[in-house]
Amino acid sequence: MAAQNNYRDDLINQSLPFFALNILYKKRKHPNNWLEYSYSDNDEKKEKSNDDWQYSEIKLRTIYFVFDNGSFVPNDELSTEQIDLIKKDGNTIHNGDLGETIFSKTLILSQPYELENVGKGPAINTRIGFNKSSVTKNERKYIKPENLKVGDFFYINIFIENITDSVFGEYVLEVNYSDIYGNNYSQEYKISVENKSDKSSSYILSTEFVSNQKSIKKD
Repeated sequence: MAAQNNYRDDLINQSLPFFALNILYKKRKHPNNWLEYSYSDNDEKKEKSNDDWQYSEIKLRTIYFVFDNGSFVPNDELSTEQIDLIKKDGNTIHNGDLGETIFSKTLILSQPYELENVGKGPAINTRIGFNKSSVTKNERKYIKPENLKVGDFFYINIFIENITDSVFGEYVLEVNYSDIYGNNYSQEYKISVENKSDKSSSYILSTEFVSNQKSIKKD
């Protein structure tokens, strides 16, 4: 019996998935005349100036966790306006009612990650959620189940369009999945967003990249 159990454990270990979280560094380039953006009456100049902005990120499977009404909601894309905010790091320029040029800055959070299966086997029925740590397991929100081969990864972006006090707190990026034998596992990465000043004008985002794999017993 012991030999059979050891053989079964060896088979499981040879096909065990495991996820690693990597941060993606943002690359942003603006044109030299970026201050002229959007306050010329020349549509052609507007279009050219807008195209000069360059922002690139590597992605395969895309999940945007967007802060909405006190919690993060998973989406597979952002609006054009939200992408524009990321490109320009929250900076916008527009004409006022009297024809004056108005420069404004919105404090946004856009943190990209890459979550890769670096284990020895495929991850079956992978469900990913980003929720406040205080939210119970039954109330947490997840994406629909996906299957990932070894080397497959998710592109994940934590996005907040306008940072307010309600954003600050402790969060958990959770990954639940199974191996090919139906054994269930869970990994959690702790992420915190802290206020850096008294006026919510800046923030600190911290990520713990060490995650222990936990075996989940079937009911």
